[in-house]
Amino acid sequence: MPTRTNPRDGLTPTPVPLLVPELDVSDLAASLRFYTGVLGFRVLFDRPEERFAYLDLDGAHLMLEEAAGPGRRFRTAPLQRPFGRGVNFQIEVVDVDAVHARAVAAGCRIVVALEEKWYRRGGEELGNRQFVLADPDGYLLRPFTDLGTRAAVPRPEDARLVAPDPAYAAGYLEALREGFRDSGTVALDIDAIAADLPAHLAQLNDQTLTTTLPDGRVLPHAPYAHLWLVAGGTFVGRAGVRYALNELLFAWGGHVGYEIRPSLRRRGFGMRACALAIEHARAHGIGRLLLTCADDNAGSARIIEAHGGVLEKRAPHPLDPGVTVRRYWIG
Repeated sequence: MPTRTNPRDGLTPTPVPLLVPELDVSDLAASLRFYTGVLGFRVLFDRPEERFAYLDLDGAHLMLEEAAGPGRRFRTAPLQRPFGRGVNFQIEVVDVDAVHARAVAAGCRIVVALEEKWYRRGGEELGNRQFVLADPDGYLLRPFTDLGTRAAVPRPEDARLVAPDPAYAAGYLEALREGFRDSGTVALDIDAIAADLPAHLAQLNDQTLTTTLPDGRVLPHAPYAHLWLVAGGTFVGRAGVRYALNELLFAWGGHVGYEIRPSLRRRGFGMRACALAIEHARAHGIGRLLLTCADDNAGSARIIEAHGGVLEKRAPHPLDPGVTVRRYWIG
């Protein structure tokens, strides 16, 4: 990339941008007051006879020219306010709060208020402290100060089901500390789980476990798969798929159950977990699925109904007196 001498110190070689926008403006003097006084640009050079100026702000370059000329102008249609429809120019600045304060003091039109915004790039997010304002002709500018990077927040569309895997152990233990309770977990001593994680993970899919009913009867667990919901390398929750139903599961539990860790709830992961669990059940030959939820759990009811669940009836919970269960069938 070609370089030039930095106008700030007259010494430092500075890259010349490979793309420099050139904006037609209605009043060059008014635009220069805005770009230099509010945003902090400086004029590198100008051609007064052409009503043209070339601006720089720490490496961000911009050309301005008065629309009325003289000289040639490049356009395919007459200019109409606001100019520059459909585009905004992102400009990195050292102190966006100071720029915002100058813009407010000058009475500029603020289009998007000062905010902290994070943008995903692969497995990380890039942070901007930014706002959007309009220049005198309506061109939109987005000054921002870099906030650095952070791990990307997982997205429901990226979530998938996997067998419990030590690769997600750190996130799983974090979820347990948040209050996540895995229905397949016998012991909730988090330190003990961390001390012997392989044994704990094996237990999650231990098909020899039993359940003791209030009347003393012992039921073997129905055949099932205990799966983890993960996204972007992060443990999100779990889904359980029972390939057959015993007496207890027919009354409460059904073929599919899921749980999302507290820090990632109300973000669409419950909907995703349910969809993936149903898909897993179908792949294992289960045609008609029973799903249940507490009668007052409106969120779970909405998710089940969104996947085609038809309410069969409301019934008493088999183990928790006073709790009413909704029973849904899908397929």
